Amino acid sequence: MALGALGGLFGSEGLHYWLGLGYLPQAVVCAALTFGLPLLLGRILKERGLSLAVAIPAAFVTYQILYGLLDAVSG
Repeated sequence: MALGALGGLFGSEGLHYWLGLGYLPQAVVCAALTFGLPLLLGRILKERGLSLAVAIPAAFVTYQILYGLLDAVSG
């Protein structure tokens, strides 16, 4: 699960680069890290699959919470 959270962090950054800033190359690198870290750092196949399954929704949830909160505070 921790690998999924780490992947989700990079996924939320990638979403911000893509949707918020329009930086496609940085978004692609973050997407590669989102999918690559759980797959490369997982010890067994089950851990890799679960981490990847957590990383994808964690990226969207983190993006909504973090950047939605920042948008609300900054006005």
